[in-house]
Amino acid sequence: MKNILKLFQEIFKGIGKKEISDTRIAPSNNQYDSYFDKILLKNNLLAKLKTDKNLLVIGSCFSLRVSDFINRNFKTKIYEENRLNLKVNWGRVYSIKNIEQIIQYSVSKKKIIIEKNKSTFFDPLREDTISIHDNREKLKISILNHRMQSLKAFKNASTIILILGINEIWYDKLYKCYWGTKPSSFIISNNPNRFVFKKITYKEMYLSLINSIKLLKKINPSVKIVLSLGVVPPEATYLGQSILENFFLSQGEIRNVVNKIIIKKHKNITYFPLFEYLFFRNPLIFKADNRHINEFYVKKSLNLLFRK
Repeated sequence: MKNILKLFQEIFKGIGKKEISDTRIAPSNNQYDSYFDKILLKNNLLAKLKTDKNLLVIGSCFSLRVSDFINRNFKTKIYEENRLNLKVNWGRVYSIKNIEQIIQYSVSKKKIIIEKNKSTFFDPLREDTISIHDNREKLKISILNHRMQSLKAFKNASTIILILGINEIWYDKLYKCYWGTKPSSFIISNNPNRFVFKKITYKEMYLSLINSIKLLKKINPSVKIVLSLGVVPPEATYLGQSILENFFLSQGEIRNVVNKIIIKKHKNITYFPLFEYLFFRNPLIFKADNRHINEFYVKKSLNLLFRK
């Protein structure tokens, strides 16, 4: 009732002199769901999205959940067998820079890098645990096959969902590349000046994402690209702040990068607010108006601040 009164108040004020959407006032009990329903109806790309065997998802941790859902509920095609049941053995791809690297080595011939960790070998451009091999030459053959299957997957994809994760990354000064995960302590100790840990800047993220989109469109002009934010905080941070603090700061920056791309209205590129839905559709913490916090959680949070 309060929301209806607010809506009428806005109309009588004549704000904008346009149709007033209910999403412009404090959320009603069902507004979060209706908001996403409207997105799916009004967004032509999402409304026409078909789940076929060539739908592809790649990105940070939550991409595994999306991929698992697709595999269990729809007919899909796996190009390269892997324990995570992704289209191809990319593993978790944590940053926009890592995504760009994977697309680059899939689309054009890039030098194969093989790293040794004690007695095993692996591909440092991906998660180290997904490409471990005890034989260098066999690993090289495996990497060549992986890149070939990755190209096929991107070329044949009807839709590509990119789950964009964190903006922290390890740069290899020797090979001038970004590692898929943190180098092991053994590797770092044996190569003390080789690696640089860095935060990817807004400009770097924007240029990398634009380049990734251009490369995908070059090999697959009709592909639809859906951008979304990762919803799983990283296991660790190396920036000196809390994981939670860095996570929300990085997601805000990545969201701004995505928004800069979306407002330019590139053909067949859109954003799905998965992050927003999962974080803000929270019936436990909010009161019935979905705006104010329940007294229990107010007391619980303030007890942290004012505890004796």
